[in-house]
Amino acid sequence: MEPPGVKTFERKQECQDCAAEYTATVSRIYSTELELSGKRCPACREKYWAEVAAEEEAEHQLKLAQTRREWRVKSGIAPKFLTEDFSTYKHDPVTDKKKGWNLNEAYELCRDYAERFPVDYKTSLRGGKAYPSLLLYSLEEAGTKDRIATDSWGVGKTHLATAIAHRIIDRWQGETETRIVDVISEPELFAKIQATFSYSQEERQHLPSADQIVQGLTYRPWLVLDDMGKEERKDPQFVQRTLFGLVDGRYKLLRPMVITTNKSPEALRKYLAGNTGDEAVFSRLLEMCGGEFFRIRGQDYRRKG
Repeated sequence: MEPPGVKTFERKQECQDCAAEYTATVSRIYSTELELSGKRCPACREKYWAEVAAEEEAEHQLKLAQTRREWRVKSGIAPKFLTEDFSTYKHDPVTDKKKGWNLNEAYELCRDYAERFPVDYKTSLRGGKAYPSLLLYSLEEAGTKDRIATDSWGVGKTHLATAIAHRIIDRWQGETETRIVDVISEPELFAKIQATFSYSQEERQHLPSADQIVQGLTYRPWLVLDDMGKEERKDPQFVQRTLFGLVDGRYKLLRPMVITTNKSPEALRKYLAGNTGDEAVFSRLLEMCGGEFFRIRGQDYRRKG
């Protein structure tokens, strides 16, 4: 039974889009008529709302693309690698087999890592298990008659690490409001922290402290720490203290990271211990990486040709 003053009825009328006649449902509320079909026949009405949905989706995707672009810049990806992703990484299984390299294996490992990473990482933590970390390293080897030397300084570790960052950002569809990724080199991290030691009183009021710098990197869902151990530091205790704070913080918060280095696991163990003999940082990294690090063998692209 209709409420007082309301009457619903049907009438034949012409579609405003295609001019076809159709049956419209009309509600008259006292003297006001409400045409529920929007003055469109069923076919045109379906087409209209599909176009509206498409426009809204296009606008949504544009906003996502703008955010992704902003995130790439703010994440710390170096300008050289802003346009370098998996599609530009040079790898070939045939060449690998011939030369004794594993660039294709490294590519597949990192690509799979990026595809599986849970973009909505906070939700994934409800299971109480961290996504694994990844440590990529390479060492210099002498060449042979049949094989070109494997060189530690240009096999594409940074390229692969930042390619993972690009892919994680590309996969983001608005699941989180805050940026997922941070990328920083160890020398850059140390330089930022040491710069805080000479802040003026005014700068201390506006710029992040050393603890805040480390804390910001600790809480980011995913982090690249590039070139670990690249530069020898005069104060090994500073190195050990800083890296322990970062690695231990991420370890406890179940937040993964990708690390690149030119040090062997044993050399890295000594480096992270400083002069204290404390292997806490190394042992945490090893556990976060599932008990193993990945060694890349290949040609130095920067010296190629």
